Amino acid sequence: MSHVKIGWGGAFLFFCLVTLTLMPAACGGGVSSEHAARQAYMGLDHAVDRALKLAMRGYNAATSAHIPDQSEPGDESGTMVVGGKVDAGESANKVITVTVALDEYSDGVLEDEDGDDLFIVYFTEETEEEEGILPVLDLKLKGMPDGTFDGTLEGHFLMEGDLDGRVTLDLQIEGVLEEVAGSDGEIRRKPGTVTVIGTATSRYGEFEVSIQL
Repeated sequence: MSHVKIGWGGAFLFFCLVTLTLMPAACGGGVSSEHAARQAYMGLDHAVDRALKLAMRGYNAATSAHIPDQSEPGDESGTMVVGGKVDAGESANKVITVTVALDEYSDGVLEDEDGDDLFIVYFTEETEEEEGILPVLDLKLKGMPDGTFDGTLEGHFLMEGDLDGRVTLDLQIEGVLEEVAGSDGEIRRKPGTVTVIGTATSRYGEFEVSIQL
């Protein structure tokens, strides 16, 4: 088993199994690359953790079932905005549903197969055919504030730059919650306890994701 350190928040990418499903290119000819399929996901790797952080920050800020928009810049450029809803009522168990919007988002430069710089910018787009359809992060919070959570992140992201087209994430997420020190019941994900598995599919192929955050 090989290991690739991804250098943010102590996250490591574990390649237990990486498969490449060859797919036809949008403009004819074969554009399939195991490395490109991997990097199409890796440009969003930090964004997955950021979305979790903003969703829980929004939950902490909510005064009703509405989760107010929470935003944060990418490490390199652009912005992520997360907002949505949480089920109402007094309970140690909650369900959060938020959308994830990106605008010219990047967390930095990756590497191509030759070790040269590879730069990708990510967007989300609401088209006439898919009005209101943004990637969705669903989370079930259990036994708060010191409990667990699990959920999914599903949806399409657009790429521009050295890689282009659409990358579709279908991810399952689980981890441990902890109370924010000095707060009155505010929560956050406990670093090092979050597992993300699933697939990232683009015109370059299908990449199987297995991450700890």
